[in-house]
Amino acid sequence: MGRGSLSFFYFLFSTKMVEYYKRKWKKMMMCSAKKKPLILTSMIAAALAVIFVMSLQFADAAPDSDRRPGGYIHVEKDVYHVPVSKKLRKKASGSNLPSSYRSDKQSWAQGIRVKDQDWTSLCWAFSTTSAAEYSYAKESNDNDPGNTVPIKEISPGHLGYFLYNRVNDPLGNTFKDRNTIITNESWADFGGNELYAMQHLATWSGAGAEEDTPFGLVKNGEESISSGTFDGYDDDKAYKDYVTQEESIYLYSPSIDTIKKMIMEHGAVSISLAYYSKYLNSGKHAFYNKDDLVSGENDINHAVTAIGWDDSFSKDNFRNDPGSDGALIIQNSWGDDWLSGEDGGLIYVSYKSKDILDSEVFAFDMQPADTYQYNFQYDGTADCGDATDPGNESFLTAGGTKAANVYYNNTGKTIKLESVGFTTFNDGNTDYQIDVYTGVTDDSDPTAGIHAGTANAQTTTAGCKTAELQAPVEIGAGESFSIIFSFADKNAFGIEKYRKDSEAYGGKYMIGTAPGQSFFKAAGSNTWSDMNDYGACFRIKGFANDHQESDPADIKYTVQFTDGLGNILSTQEVMMGQSAAAPAVPQREGYDFIGWDKEYSSIYRNTLVTAQWKKTEKADPVKPAEPEKQSTKDKKANPLKLKGKTVKVRYKKLRKRSQTIKRSKIIVLKIAKGKPSYKIAGVKKAKFKKYFKINKRTGKLKIKKKLKKGTYKVKVRVTAAGNAYYRPGTKMVTFKVRVK
Repeated sequence: MGRGSLSFFYFLFSTKMVEYYKRKWKKMMMCSAKKKPLILTSMIAAALAVIFVMSLQFADAAPDSDRRPGGYIHVEKDVYHVPVSKKLRKKASGSNLPSSYRSDKQSWAQGIRVKDQDWTSLCWAFSTTSAAEYSYAKESNDNDPGNTVPIKEISPGHLGYFLYNRVNDPLGNTFKDRNTIITNESWADFGGNELYAMQHLATWSGAGAEEDTPFGLVKNGEESISSGTFDGYDDDKAYKDYVTQEESIYLYSPSIDTIKKMIMEHGAVSISLAYYSKYLNSGKHAFYNKDDLVSGENDINHAVTAIGWDDSFSKDNFRNDPGSDGALIIQNSWGDDWLSGEDGGLIYVSYKSKDILDSEVFAFDMQPADTYQYNFQYDGTADCGDATDPGNESFLTAGGTKAANVYYNNTGKTIKLESVGFTTFNDGNTDYQIDVYTGVTDDSDPTAGIHAGTANAQTTTAGCKTAELQAPVEIGAGESFSIIFSFADKNAFGIEKYRKDSEAYGGKYMIGTAPGQSFFKAAGSNTWSDMNDYGACFRIKGFANDHQESDPADIKYTVQFTDGLGNILSTQEVMMGQSAAAPAVPQREGYDFIGWDKEYSSIYRNTLVTAQWKKTEKADPVKPAEPEKQSTKDKKANPLKLKGKTVKVRYKKLRKRSQTIKRSKIIVLKIAKGKPSYKIAGVKKAKFKKYFKINKRTGKLKIKKKLKKGTYKVKVRVTAAGNAYYRPGTKMVTFKVRVK
């Protein structure tokens, strides 16, 4: 019940009670002295009853009267469950878990506080940053027990603002990527979820320290935020993270024991509720949603942080009987003064609460921001798409397929690539083969370089992951390198791609791609497909640091020689200051070897050296006497004979990209003396002529994308050049194009 209804309730009782007391008082004055005490007692009892009822109503309303659930955008995200036979993850067992546990009571968690999101819809940002704080504090303590260095608070304002006002990454590879709000709401009032947060944190933006980007600026900037502008955070703070995301773990509808294990391992998890005050017993801090979730009526609407559990929390504490004891301990983001008592700001949510049983659970493992200096990436948006989504059949990552990103080292320094980042929505044990190539020279082939590094990774859950290379790979300034994933089985691998369905949630992903960045190789194929043709890129990242100069005597580098035809002749590991030995070059018929394309001695980094060839020079053969040329008037007419055909083009394909049709599909060239040439003479629907272009030499027809459905008659002028015996000839031919 809201404040308005309570005011009306109070007004109604007040006016009725005034009338009641007037009548009782008049009656008491007129009655005998013996009855006066009885009437007075009934008046006092009635007053106490009204006060008691109203106190209950106000008590139920008080926790929510100035709070704001509803900032959680519930996005349905499917995960691919690896077949049970392949899962190595054991089911969580309650036998090895304590009956109760609270992270907020641990010594390593001191200083982590209950926050207040105030008037904003940033519950998702508060929940994410609180879970990250607990995780980072616990890991810091595990690595250095007894460490008393206080953990800084992570700013939820930083995460919320820069998600919807993102800034190009420091290496300049994501300048076109945007997360855009298409409603009239401000960034602080729009809402979000942990999936958005997970992908944004992977860009190394969103985890700034509270002291650098205080949430107080957001609270004080309410007026400017609601009008669509905000000057509280400068762009130069976008990537000034206090910590960065090392790994995120995403589980859909896990068991209560699994949630307990995640809390025990990571300190806390972000979890979502269908929060409605009718399910809250505020006096006991007890919450139990007994009803099935219904979109628009009883739906997930609030993100919170689970920090512990209590198996003995009595079922009698809840408004409705859940049937058994036990509750998760939840830290809310409505301040520590929300609900009174020792557990101010906390609630106990029944294990049987319908929203908990259907919740998405996230853990965020963080690392010091200086772990790596560079994040090579092309995926800047919060899009949560993957290779198994409808419409992605052209690049479905499955057994025998490969995915790759190619990067250019524009740092101006020699760097060492140490780890690789990626996103997967596979739930279950999944293996990855990761390879790194340096010195990539072919814009269409990520393997056109030296194989310089590898990693064997394994995941058991969905989320953003980091895989460390077996050894760092040195990459020179200005050098291109590739990171290639090989898949043994089906994988819901992370992809950034514009999806129309995202607009249903009021947001829009503005994605910028370019040729030569991201590639896919189908099983059994010898060629790579450029993902730019699909307006997409793989979520493959490279994490690197500056190369630290070593004693030259300790430096090794690799020189690889190839024959220029794709065959490796020799691969040598050479110490700094030494020379690689050039291998023997096999003979190549019709060609002479003229040398190598690069110097191959005293080279400080991995180098690909390719053999160079030229055609063998031959003596000019004796040319036969040319026949006496005939004059044009003596030549015969060209017997040019043509026939137009009808070709069908799928509109679905044409919407996405232009289509090229072979000449034989549109024109039958029965007889032609001399080389033919082609030129479009007209289209029956003249305004559509711009959509058709024919290759003068080959006759291939290019149909530009977005041509509407229908049948088009295209007239082409075909000219046969003639020869020594036939004159040039020209004829018109008409063919049909049906777009269906």
